[in-house]
Amino acid sequence: MTKTKLEKPEEIVKIFDDPIYIDRYEFVIDGSDYWEYDALCCSSNPGSPQGVSNFGQGKATENENKIDWNEVPRNVKEHVISRLN
Repeated sequence: MTKTKLEKPEEIVKIFDDPIYIDRYEFVIDGSDYWEYDALCCSSNPGSPQGVSNFGQGKATENENKIDWNEVPRNVKEHVISRLN
């Protein structure tokens, strides 16, 4: 079985990873304002009954850990793509 490459959705303008929180992955989907933005936040197992996946708003801070789409686990990518479609 071959796995297909999961392309980053156009809506995502930034991705943050903060592993100390349960919703460690934050996918910024509206970056029109530097300080406030809309985002989809997910745990490392968002499809699980114990997982987290919610839309919300965030505020930028100086110490956020920005990551690339390629660093996001496959199961989280699949979940994000399904939530944004």
